[in-house]
Amino acid sequence: MKKVYQNGISENVRLRHYVMSLLYQGGSESVRLPTATQLAEEFGIARSTVLLALKQLREEGYVVGKRGSGVFTNPLAGCLPLHNRKLIGLLLNGGDNFYYGKGKWQGIAELGSAITEAGWNLRPLFNINLERTENLGECLKREALSAVVMLHTDARCALRAAEAVPVILIGHQRGYSAPSIRFSYDAALIQLRKELRFQRPAFLGKQRWVVENNFVPFWNGPRIPLSRKAGGPAPGEIDFKQKLERYLQEERPDVLFSETDLADEVWQTLRGLKQDIPVVCWGPLPDGVEFHGYYFQEPYQAAGRSVVEMLGGLFADGVIRAGNPELPVALVRR
Repeated sequence: MKKVYQNGISENVRLRHYVMSLLYQGGSESVRLPTATQLAEEFGIARSTVLLALKQLREEGYVVGKRGSGVFTNPLAGCLPLHNRKLIGLLLNGGDNFYYGKGKWQGIAELGSAITEAGWNLRPLFNINLERTENLGECLKREALSAVVMLHTDARCALRAAEAVPVILIGHQRGYSAPSIRFSYDAALIQLRKELRFQRPAFLGKQRWVVENNFVPFWNGPRIPLSRKAGGPAPGEIDFKQKLERYLQEERPDVLFSETDLADEVWQTLRGLKQDIPVVCWGPLPDGVEFHGYYFQEPYQAAGRSVVEMLGGLFADGVIRAGNPELPVALVRR
């Protein structure tokens, strides 16, 4: 069985990615690899595991062994024909998502398309888990990245990463001084308030980050937390319907803000209870899901254009000069 480390990547894959990064950086030049003993110490794995991984890479043609000289990358392998292009890392959240819903995948797809259409190569960082990687700088340097674009990643993590490679942070953050693109919910929330005229909003699910960054600065009235800690109803519980009905009678909220993944269950439960309370979720739902309410659409296409502009300045002048743009989030009624 392959041993899996805290960043979620097996030993063989970690070593394979390291060799690929050497190929990418080396271009047409052959690069000498450290010895098997040195690689074992650097990656914290057994020497026998290193030898097995190198054997597989040699059979695939990515490395060649030279008697008395060591192991070298093989630039003739043809695996990286576009090695002369900038390599941009793309990270969502902390890098350890188990799955991607519609909204998150839209973000990855739009940003990835913008980066590749600009003529650069894309390196998805789906399994790096930057928030748990202790030697973050060393980890990113091994990836041969020219820059990293982080979507909805913790600002502290982005600042750590920026010590090793240029970083552009995209998301809800306020007061972040490093290069960033902020999604502003202000106009969308004002529009929602005008349409619904709510006075007692409630929040269902784990929404602390998005609520504190977007709703709290906009709202100065009372709000009702709905969470498992507060003893409120939690979707997925056997008695969710009964708890929600009791909660609605006691607290009388006039709008429910829900996590996107839970919105359809919340809406179906409200319909079963014959409760006409608007439901608002933080991202788009799949077309096949029955749901009537509101959701927020983050401007991923505009963010992609801003990313290209910022990275273009970085590669031309060595500095990101495009400022820290704020892009408005749209309110959509479904």
